[in-house]
Formats: sequence, C-alpha cells, structure tokens
Amino acid sequence: VFAVSMGMIGLLGGLRDMGIAAYFISLPTITTEDFRLYAGLSWLLGLGFAALLMALSWWASAFYANPLVGTSLRILAIAHGLSPIGVVPGLLLMREMRFGALLWVGLAASTIQAVTVLSLAATGAGPLSLAWAQVASNLTSSVGTMLCVPALVGLRPSLSGWRRPLGFGGWLTAT
Repeated sequence: VFAVSMGMIGLLGGLRDMGIAAYFISLPTITTEDFRLYAGLSWLLGLGFAALLMALSWWASAFYANPLVGTSLRILAIAHGLSPIGVVPGLLLMREMRFGALLWVGLAASTIQAVTVLSLAATGAGPLSLAWAQVASNLTSSVGTMLCVPALVGLRPSLSGWRRPLGFGGWLTAT
C-alpha cells in the first residue's frame, strides 16, 4: 500500500519543486526578497502538489481496489503540504554550507520517523504507520531547520518575480 503511494509520488515528484531550489542555490548573492519568493513558490507548488495527491487518492483507491492506498496518499499529501515550512531555512543552511546543522536535523527527522513508524505499527496502524511517520519526519525537519535559522521565522512569502526561477526550474525539470 505504502509502496504504491510512494510510487505515484515518485512519478509526480518532479512537479513538486520544479527545480526552483537549484535556481536559488545558484544565485551569486541572495536577498530577503529572494527568500520571500522562494517561500512563495514553495508554498504554491507544495500545496498544489498536496492538492493533486488528494485528488488522485480517490482514483488510486478505485484503481487498486484498496481504500488504504487512497488513505495513504491523503496522509502523504499532508506531509507534502507541511514541507514548505522548512524550505527557506533549509536553502540558507545549504548556501552557508552548514552541513553539520543539516546532518543533525536529518538525524532527528529520521529518528522521529523510525519511532513513529514502529510505535504506530505496534498499535496496529499497518501500512498507514509509514505514511504518518513521513508526516512526523517532514514536520521535524521543517521545525529543525527553522530552529537553526530563527531569523527567517515569520518571513512573508511573495510571488513577485516568479517567472525567472520557474523558467529556470522548468527547463531543469524538463531535462
């Protein structure tokens, strides 16, 4: 069930960020307006991807004749909807090459994911335990990156200047 859900996400995954992270990482300098734009695009694409997963979940349930596939996709849509929370701090950590902080955030997220999946599986949640563990991992990663870069808390997203990064990312995604 979870593998089918993740397979569908893998097929659609290129649409999730459209390569915009690569655009912002490649900029020689980055401004607050760039961060706001990255946040805006990340929220737009992340919530759009989550909505797409929600919409496809009912079709997937019917196609695979298994309601758990749809439920799993809806839970994973929540996980993808939460991801934009930490993308801007994550970008800054990458640009500043603060790989130690990224390592600790990743280890914390993986630990939370493992504890969540084992706990939920032990209580009988079955394949949905994997999906809920992904939600817990994404939330942990987002909060962790925000804690590493508290100056970005409260940054207001913007879509001003969206054409250039989407054009760059569109070509990157298409190739």
